[in-house]
Amino acid sequence: MCRRFDAEHVTLTGSGTQALQLAITMATEGGHAVALPAYSCFDLVSAVVGAGAPVCFYDIDPRTLTPASDSLEQCLIQGARAVVAGNLYGFPLPWDELRRIAAPHGAVLIEDAAQGLGSSLDGTAAGLAGDLTILSFGRGKGWTGGGGGALLVGGGPRPDAAPLDDAGGRTRPSLVSTAAWLLGRPALYGFPASVPQLGLGQTIYHDPVPPSKISVFSAELAARTEDAAFEVMPERRKCANRWADAIRAVDPSEQSVRLCSPLRALESASCLRLPVRLKNPSSSEDHWKKLRRFGVESGYPRALPELDQVKPLVTNSHERFPGADTLASELVTLPTHHWVRDADIEGALALITGQPPTP
Repeated sequence: MCRRFDAEHVTLTGSGTQALQLAITMATEGGHAVALPAYSCFDLVSAVVGAGAPVCFYDIDPRTLTPASDSLEQCLIQGARAVVAGNLYGFPLPWDELRRIAAPHGAVLIEDAAQGLGSSLDGTAAGLAGDLTILSFGRGKGWTGGGGGALLVGGGPRPDAAPLDDAGGRTRPSLVSTAAWLLGRPALYGFPASVPQLGLGQTIYHDPVPPSKISVFSAELAARTEDAAFEVMPERRKCANRWADAIRAVDPSEQSVRLCSPLRALESASCLRLPVRLKNPSSSEDHWKKLRRFGVESGYPRALPELDQVKPLVTNSHERFPGADTLASELVTLPTHHWVRDADIEGALALITGQPPTP
C-alpha cells in the first residue's frame, strides 16, 4: 500500500470510519474545527463524534457532487483547519481547486477515498490527493475485505498505532463477504432486499467505537482482491455509459431523470455506482421494492447537519445547505457491476419514468 499510494506510513484499522476518526484527531490537534461535507455517508458524523472535534459544514453542488467553493472557503475563514473531502460514488474531485482554497489557511486536506479508488482528475488519482488519505475495505466500497480500513500518511509524523485488536466481532467480515458474493447477483436482489433485518439500501448512523486493528481475514482478503478491484473499473465505466445512453433515449428532455454532470468526467471515474437525480421521486414503499430488485438504491436520506448526534459539535449551525437538501430528496444510485443486463436497465427506467420498456 505504501508503494501504490506513495505513502510514508499506513495504519490498518477495523473500518474506514475508524481510520477517518484517527485522521480527524490528528488534523484537529489544538481544538481546531474540521470542515465536513453537508451531504455524504453518515459514517463521517460517526468519525467526527468519535474524535470529538468541532465541525463546520460546507455545502455540496448538486450538479457536480463536488464541494461548493464559497461554502468551503467560509468554513476556513471561520477557523476550520482540516477539510474532509470524498469522492461520492467514484467520481473525481477537483483537488487543484481544493488545494488553492485550503493553502492560504494552512488547512490539512483529508481525502476520503473510500468510494473513489480508480478515479482521477487532471493527473491526480484517488488515494494520492490528500495530506491524509482514508480507504475502506467494507461492503460496497469496490476494494473489498468484508471490513477494515486504512489511514495513509504522505509524510510528517507517524500516527499513533491503533490499539490491540478486540477479541469479539472477528467473524463478521467473513460472513459479510460470503453473503455479498452469494446475493449480489441481480436475479437474487429481491431476496435480501425483502429482509428488513439486513438493512440493505438503508443509511443508518452507527455510534463510534475506539479504533482497532484490522482483522486478519479482512487484511488477507483485501490483499488478494487488490488487483481485481482496479481491473474491474473499465467494466464499471462501460455499464455507466449503458445507463447514460438508455436514460437519454427514454428521457431526452430530463422530465424524470437528471444525469449528474460528473458524467462529463465519466472516463476518469471509477463508477462505483451511477448517481442520478429524480425530479419527482416516488415515496411509495411498493415502488421502491420493485426498484431495488433492479439494484436501484436511494442516496443518503438526510443532510448531515440534521443528525442529532453531530449538532452539539457544529460551529455554523445557522447556515443552510440547499445543495445537500436537494441531493437528500432527489439523488438515487444505479448499479454498475458486470452482472447488470440490458433488461435490468430497461426495467428500472420503466419504473422510474413510467414508460414501458422498448419491445
